[in-house]
Amino acid sequence: MTTLLWILVITALVLGIIALSWAVNARRIATRAMKIAIKQGFSAPAATCSNESSRRVVVIYNPMKIANLDNFRNTVIQRAQAAGYEEPIFLQTDQESLGANQAQEAIRQEAGLVISAGGDGTLRIIAASLADSRIPLGILPLGTGNLLARNLNIPIDSLPRACEIAFTGKNTGVDLGLLTTETGEKFPFLVMAGIGYDAEVMNRVSDKLKESIGWGAYVLSGIAASNKPPITMDVSFGGQSHPRTRKVNTLLFASCGELIGGIPLLPEANPHDGWLEVLMLSVRGGLIGLLEVISGVFSDTLGVKKLTAGLVFKNDVICTRTASAKGHGEARMIQGDGDTVGSYREISASLDSGAVVVRVP
Repeated sequence: MTTLLWILVITALVLGIIALSWAVNARRIATRAMKIAIKQGFSAPAATCSNESSRRVVVIYNPMKIANLDNFRNTVIQRAQAAGYEEPIFLQTDQESLGANQAQEAIRQEAGLVISAGGDGTLRIIAASLADSRIPLGILPLGTGNLLARNLNIPIDSLPRACEIAFTGKNTGVDLGLLTTETGEKFPFLVMAGIGYDAEVMNRVSDKLKESIGWGAYVLSGIAASNKPPITMDVSFGGQSHPRTRKVNTLLFASCGELIGGIPLLPEANPHDGWLEVLMLSVRGGLIGLLEVISGVFSDTLGVKKLTAGLVFKNDVICTRTASAKGHGEARMIQGDGDTVGSYREISASLDSGAVVVRVP
């Protein structure tokens, strides 16, 4: 068999196991999700916002994520009018600012509500631009991952229902993460940012493949990146003067913990509490190690036995306000909310608690 064919066969087997386990354990998944929600006290805290009396709406949309613009506009306009808002102003993102300029324009127009229509990348740029304004942000999830929407229980498969939440939901504060590199560059994130394997997966994934098979494109990219060597890093938490030296495949900073498919990678992570969950993941054995990670996550989620003996990977999770890391050797790729932003040796992460006002159910 060719390498590509082997990859497709292995991917099909993994997805088949996942689908079978999911079907058999649906009730257990629901019970676990309920327990997690109760444990976190998921009822999102209310947040104060600015321009509360304004009925002006600015919709910032990524045209690459919308198949039929006329239908999209009509749906949003109808929902806005039903909720008592003015007819929305539609602003298209551009390659230069990716939505930041449009968010600043919404602030200048004293909008009472800004809506992000696109994927996680568009959302994080708009959210970071609005953070100091306290203008409520509605989310219309149109991307492949839509991770923040999933973590906030915003529907990803119904534009009308997502619009309903954007126009009539309650305001809550969501933490805004900030990733800073050795060059002083700063990159915002709302869900997860990291260095190593996860960033390599994001860097390798094909946009065309995402359009054709959705999140399955990340599975194929993950298999292709599974032979990337680990990184030796000095990691510090909360300003500690004595860092820990660890060899990791991934160092992940998370404000939210749920992945695609409802998988609770970090079930303790809460987007409202101002705490970072830092995951240090070490994998041995290339593709076998990757399958063990998948097995470990699904054994917790679905209540099934692991596929291997548990000797292939290990991880530590630290809850902290801030964290920093310095890599030995060559610079490595980093990502924020699924967007790769370059290769660096040193990174630090922090959260601005409740910085973004978001509309939730």
